Amino acid sequence: MISICIVANNSEKYLEEALNKLYKAEVEIVVVDFYSTDNSIEVAKKYTDSVYTYDWGDCFSDARSYAIGRACNDLILVLDADEYLDSCELLQIERFFAKNPEMVGKIEIKSVYMDDSKQKIETERLERIFDRRYYSYFGEKNYGHVTRNDGAVYNSSDVPFRAFRYVGIDDDTKDEIVALNNLNVLLNKIDANQHDPYLLYSIGKIYYNLKIYNKAIEYFCLAMEEQIDTSLDYVADLVVCFGYSLINTEKFDQAMVLEALYNDFCNNADYLFVMGLIYMKNAKFNLAIETFLKAASCPKSQNSEIDNCAAFYNIGVIFECLGDKKNALNYYNRCGDYAPAKEGIGRCS
Repeated sequence: MISICIVANNSEKYLEEALNKLYKAEVEIVVVDFYSTDNSIEVAKKYTDSVYTYDWGDCFSDARSYAIGRACNDLILVLDADEYLDSCELLQIERFFAKNPEMVGKIEIKSVYMDDSKQKIETERLERIFDRRYYSYFGEKNYGHVTRNDGAVYNSSDVPFRAFRYVGIDDDTKDEIVALNNLNVLLNKIDANQHDPYLLYSIGKIYYNLKIYNKAIEYFCLAMEEQIDTSLDYVADLVVCFGYSLINTEKFDQAMVLEALYNDFCNNADYLFVMGLIYMKNAKFNLAIETFLKAASCPKSQNSEIDNCAAFYNIGVIFECLGDKKNALNYYNRCGDYAPAKEGIGRCS
């Protein structure tokens, strides 16, 4: 059986739905509350008897470790209070770990949010399921990750558990405040950890999410200067966000440095898409078309906009700019109801 461990702080708004879905999945639920002033504890007690309060100071991982220590089972899944169960194949997960007890499981989490009045979805695969006999949760605040107890290198694999979180329009101001608070925490650690690529990435990612792209570039560059393992999920995100930051600041020549990582990420749709944009901005149109086509053929993508429509649309734009309206129409027509493509069809018809 799986124990699901959740840390909550004034999470009443999210907990009711989150815990209700987990309760129906018949898993053990452990909730650790950081002295909430709302009704988080009361809500949690409706779904589990394992509700605790803990003053973790400024260390989020300590709170998760405390929750893990209160669980009845060795197989642990950690979730945030605003992550809702979408799909869970418990029997498959338990069978997987019975055969692979020292593996770490990656779950799929979709974040739904509004950007410029348009709903967007970002999908991540995060290491969240593990056997506590071999692993623990390490790090501070948002700077935390699964780590093997003996310090050895470990393998991770996708498991059939999906969750989603919704970031509503009303949450934008709150999320910015939270981001700035987290940024201050991470910046206070930089002197002692100035060569830690994950910390540098985490700082850059907060700046990126706040659309402060020049500062994001500064920290992404520092992270890229360290020895990084391109097989890690966060490194792929680092590279992609670095690319978009350079594009958004019109540093197109500098962005070509990411071409050196092509062999590492040649099957990553997000990397291929951002490389297509970089080639396009540098007038390398044949390479851009080739790369967009490969991005469209990849089976997985972290960003819902990076799909066939977005790739085909950009190819259409290239052909239109080159004066080849026939091929432009061909690719615009392959975009279905994609509004920018419809506008392109109108221009080329």
